[in-house]
Amino acid sequence: MKTTIRISVILISLTFFILLLTAPVERLPNGQLEISAETEVAASQQKAFLFMGNSRLAAEWSIYVDHISLLSGTDGEAGCKRRCFQQADETGIHWDETILLVDPYNMRRLNIYNAKGFPIYNEGLITEQVFTPVQNGVKIKLLLRLPEQAGVWEILKFYAGSYTVRSVFRGNLKNIKSGIEKQ
Repeated sequence: MKTTIRISVILISLTFFILLLTAPVERLPNGQLEISAETEVAASQQKAFLFMGNSRLAAEWSIYVDHISLLSGTDGEAGCKRRCFQQADETGIHWDETILLVDPYNMRRLNIYNAKGFPIYNEGLITEQVFTPVQNGVKIKLLLRLPEQAGVWEILKFYAGSYTVRSVFRGNLKNIKSGIEKQ
């Protein structure tokens, strides 16, 4: 019986460390942790930036969000507060976000808070939309960062959720590319 327990503990520990080592999490030079995905779109930087700043289009490009409700401010601009819902009836998973910083046509930074219904969640996450001109259009990068002051438990949750976050980012980027290029 003790041997079976030891083997089980070793296998679980080994599986856990393999998942941590292969997680799509990057450690930035400042020590902050980030999950990201990017794609190139055959459109102008301005067109991509404006498309992503329009909350009414979220259902078109997001594989995770049904709709976004504006709470205050001007949509897509710094100071704007909005609530994101996964379900059309506004039950289940939802969260609030505030647009913290806008560098027109280059970047939009948001903080995520007041999340409800997530199996794994860390308060104070930062997400960005980054728009970089490339030869045939624009490269769009979506990223999620863990706050610098995160503890061990928050770091473990970030790693555990990183596979889902990257998958959602990739699905969103596929839809974003399609949505922008068909306009």
